[in-house]
Amino acid sequence: MFIITRVYSYCDCQPENPQFTCFVQPMYICKQVNSRIITAWSGIIIASSVAAISA
Repeated sequence: MFIITRVYSYCDCQPENPQFTCFVQPMYICKQVNSRIITAWSGIIIASSVAAISA
């Protein structure tokens, strides 16, 4: 649930877009702090993928 909350905080900065488009919108649309959250979230996904491949 933690990750989902962070993703929604990014979506919330783009109220003109449906939530499902948040992932394809450029991060610069958002506030800097939320862009940092998404960068961190992306890092988690990448790390998880690498761990899955390595396992």
